[in-house]
Amino acid sequence: MKSPKLLMAAVLGARFFGAASANAQERFQLKLRAARVGTNAAGAILKATLSEKTLVQQCVADLGITNRPPLVLAYTVGADLNGDAIEVVNRTTGEARCRKLRLLFPDTLSNGDGSYTQQFVNVFLPEPGDPIGSGIVTRKVLKNNRVFISGQINFRMLEGTNGLRIYNATFESIRPLPVVQ
Repeated sequence: MKSPKLLMAAVLGARFFGAASANAQERFQLKLRAARVGTNAAGAILKATLSEKTLVQQCVADLGITNRPPLVLAYTVGADLNGDAIEVVNRTTGEARCRKLRLLFPDTLSNGDGSYTQQFVNVFLPEPGDPIGSGIVTRKVLKNNRVFISGQINFRMLEGTNGLRIYNATFESIRPLPVVQ
């Protein structure tokens, strides 16, 4: 009877301490490319491409910023207790301005030394709710100890009166960024 209790305590402890260490944030500037497919009011298929610049411009418009600081799209490791986030941040100060997507509840595979991990993630909007998609995120620690993050996510969103939009996005890290704690 004691063995199952000890095992459960060990699992919960490892999960708790793993979450605590995963919450230590790292942030990387992202390059992003996305294809969006949807329909117009007449039912015709519409296709568009988006980039990191598109998401930064949306953030600026949403916040009503007129004197624009140096904003970039970023991947923040440990932005949420349950995972990571794609955010618009101030490149100089590290201040997060707009959270665009949350990549939560990862199932992780790793090599022995942790220099390569691959995660299956669920994609969520910034607001609480159900997942809107999923993806794969890969993290590599290179020989010079630089970290490279890349991924592909697929998700759906309802937009305005035209309804469903389906997105297929790929991203990769460019450089580390400061994090405001």
